[in-house]
Order: sequence, then structure tokens, then C-alpha cells
Amino acid sequence: MDIRNNAPALWLRRLAIALVIALIAAGAPLAGFGKAQAARLPLNIAVEVGFDGKMKNDRWFPVKLTITNPGDDLSGDVTVRTTGDGGRSVVYAKHVDLPRQSTKIVWFALPGKSYNKNNNIVEFFENSVEKGKAVPFAGGEVSIDARPLSPETLLVGVAARDPDTLNFLSLLGQRGAPVQTVALPGDDFPWEAGMLDALDVIAFNDKPGDALKAEQAKQIETWAEKGGQLVLAGGAGYAKTASPFDVISPVSVSGTGSVTALSEFVQASGKELKLDEPFTVSKATVKTGDTLFAENGLPLVVS
Repeated sequence: MDIRNNAPALWLRRLAIALVIALIAAGAPLAGFGKAQAARLPLNIAVEVGFDGKMKNDRWFPVKLTITNPGDDLSGDVTVRTTGDGGRSVVYAKHVDLPRQSTKIVWFALPGKSYNKNNNIVEFFENSVEKGKAVPFAGGEVSIDARPLSPETLLVGVAARDPDTLNFLSLLGQRGAPVQTVALPGDDFPWEAGMLDALDVIAFNDKPGDALKAEQAKQIETWAEKGGQLVLAGGAGYAKTASPFDVISPVSVSGTGSVTALSEFVQASGKELKLDEPFTVSKATVKTGDTLFAENGLPLVVS
């Protein structure tokens, strides 16, 4: 049999195989060979607004985004795009790295106003918002939904070992303005002054202050300097609660003492307050400010 006529075809097949091997070795994409690169898996996201969902008009407030990446490593910008009066668009962006099957928390400070699906959208762009491709969310389009409290409402943030110990703050509403007490966010909250803007009062009670970093305490001081009311309490544990705020605290504390009555509280409230045993308090010396309540020379409330 004469096989010379098949030689060119055999040579071409060998050349094609060699080219395929070379392309594979070089990592080049091959149309028709194997499967196309898989698309990005949708991200999962949870949105938490304000303080227990509460915020105020024209006051900056926090938004917490919890993003989970079920797919391969991803890096890019998470954005909140809002539309204001006149249709002008503003984009708030933060870069975040999302390794495979990881969850990250991203905080934004946004200006207080009504938010709904018609005036804002949350998006994620691979690499960057300027040049990247949008990565979808598993639940479809995501937006922020928020309604401001009435302007006269007093918004009080509480951080306490036992939050029920400050339930009396809600009674402030009996004097006129409505009051909303909210639990302050947990350990992941950045405590930036801008995110605290919606709060009229921050109250710490019997909670170790060393959980706050120095920069976080400074941010709270900045918030107070701009008009926020900072309440530091804790009775015998006051020194531990107020430790990050020594500079602005109106008292210095040295040890503890006890009182057998709270006569000035009774006089001010008009209600009986009977103590069955001595009541332990911090021994405070006033550095600056006004003593509002005292007992046997021990300051109990200082402004």
C-alpha cells in the first residue's frame, strides 16, 4: 500500500496536537476545549441601618453591611449610590478583600434622610467601582430602607452590663420630648464620631471601659464636644466604666464609700426610696462642673 499520500494529513494532525499542547502549557484559553471559566457566584449580604433601625433627619448615621463570598477569592469596592434632590447621584465606596468563603463587615456613615429602593442601591464591583464589573447579590438588587425619627425625639444609646439598669432613661419622655432608647452596637462597631451623630445621648453604665480603644474613646469625646451628652455611671464600678474618659470626666474617683439613704433623690422625685442596707457608691471628688445630687458630702450626680 502506498501511504505517501497520507503523509501530509498525518503531519498536520501531529502539528495540531503540538499546538494544543503548547497553548495549554502557556495557559491560553482554547475555544471549544474544556469548559469556559465559571462566572462569579452571587454574594450574600445583610444590611443593618442606624441604631436598632433608628436614625434622625440631617444627622449622619451608621449602616452595617455583612457580606459573605461563597465563591473564589474576590477583591473590590462595595458602594452605596444615592440620588438626592435634582437627581444628583452620590457614591460612597469602601474597598474590601473577600477571600474564598469568607464574611466581612463593612461600615458606612450616611447622611440622615428617608431611604427607599427608588433613591439608593447597594452594589459590589470587582477590582474597583471605576473599572470593575458588578458582582450580583444572591437576593437580587439591594437597597437601604430607612425612615427618620421625628426631629423632637431624643435618641439615647445605651452600653451597659445590664441594659435594664438604664430603663429609667425612657421616662425622660414624660417631660415633653419623646425618647427612644437603643442598645449600642457590639464590638465590631468602629465608634467614629460621624456615625454617632444621630445620637443625642450616650450612656455607659457598669461596663468595662477598657473594651474601648484609645482612638474610639477619642471619637466619643469629639462627638461630645460637638454637643452630644455623655453619661458615665456604674456606682461602685464607675472608675472602671469611666477610665477611657478621665480627661473629660467631671470627677476623680478614689475607692468606694456607702450611704444609708438617698434623701436628695427622694426630695427631687417626691417618691419614697427605702434602702434595706447600706448602698455602695464610688467616692468621687469633683474636678469641674455642678453637683446635682449628693449624700453626706459624697457627690452622686455631677454635670
